[in-house]
Amino acid sequence: MATSKAPKQPPFPHPPLEIGVPQYPNPNVPDYYTKNGTVVLVVKESTDKGTYNPKPLDGSVTYSGRDANKWPTPLYLVYQKPTEDSEFVYNYYANDTSLASQNPWNYNISYSDENPSYPIYQREYYVPRSQYASVAIGTADPTFGGNAKITKQQMVELEEGNPLRSRYVKVQRIYETIPGPVVSGYQYDDFLDETITISKQTIVAGTSPLAYSDGLLSYKDEPIDSIKSQRIISSISSLPSNRVEYKTATHSSPTLVFSLTIAYQQFSKNLTDIRLKITPVTIAAQSRQTIQRITTSFSYGAPTPPDPTEILSPQLKDIAYTGYNLNFDLGGGLCDTLNYTVLSGYQGGEAGSPIYETINIPETSISASTYNSYIGTYKITSFEQEYWKSNIWVSRTVETYIV
Repeated sequence: MATSKAPKQPPFPHPPLEIGVPQYPNPNVPDYYTKNGTVVLVVKESTDKGTYNPKPLDGSVTYSGRDANKWPTPLYLVYQKPTEDSEFVYNYYANDTSLASQNPWNYNISYSDENPSYPIYQREYYVPRSQYASVAIGTADPTFGGNAKITKQQMVELEEGNPLRSRYVKVQRIYETIPGPVVSGYQYDDFLDETITISKQTIVAGTSPLAYSDGLLSYKDEPIDSIKSQRIISSISSLPSNRVEYKTATHSSPTLVFSLTIAYQQFSKNLTDIRLKITPVTIAAQSRQTIQRITTSFSYGAPTPPDPTEILSPQLKDIAYTGYNLNFDLGGGLCDTLNYTVLSGYQGGEAGSPIYETINIPETSISASTYNSYIGTYKITSFEQEYWKSNIWVSRTVETYIV
């Protein structure tokens, strides 16, 4: 019985594909007229077509299929991947594209301190390894420009298995808006008894120093890298109000002599023997507990100190008189004008000439009556001022309640 023969297999059971299948890795899809854009062309070839040899991936092999005129040129062979049965191989061809062509769509946006007015653009390019070059730090963003400056860049290899790995590398660039937003916080200062504003801002490295202005307590520029620094400013909106405190203190008042009472006593009929009695009208010196009012004030620039005459610092003098027949010493103190003419005796018997002595003690720089008028009031007893910082001066005025 005759048997049928199996049909003869053709020499190439899987004829090669002669047309590539395009892939478009980004939005820059090429058109059929200008042929600009990015394409990865995948061509399936049979390994049975003649003697198959792997092709080099060094840029020497370009796509020349019958549909080559449809795609951007040249298309470089960048990757070969055989099928599991080894009957076919997938050849990947890709064209080089400029960074400029990738700029319009190639960016992510984040924001400094979540402030949408200060965008940060992150770009990731694919470029031929041989064509990679860095750009100068501080270069403006190629699309958005303005204050968006490049602050970081790096070139990295593509991951294993990426068909573009043989020819292309990934270039990452970050463009940050500088100066950045001002971020403020607050800190209580126990010396000022005020809240200080602490503000931070990213600025361009080498920015001119901050000029002094009222309210500026301090600032410093901390370098971040070669292009940017962080400026930290401490400031207050206004000077603190006067601060008033009270405390007990001991106050010593001087002896106050207002006048003299002079009495005569005659001890003989012929008037030759006269005795005098001088009684001062006075308030004795004393030391007593009292209250001091301390006022702390702040000013820009050195304050004007009080007139020295406004500070209670009386100059005491010895209230005394030495005459021929009349002598007294009341010790140190303050006095009003003491001006008296006193009959202190006779010269040459009953018919002799009377002897007069004149007591003339001028009032002190602060008279007894003036000082007495201070009792029950506050008077400045001391004043001091010192420079704190940032043109801020601190003054302390001590007023004592006079008792």
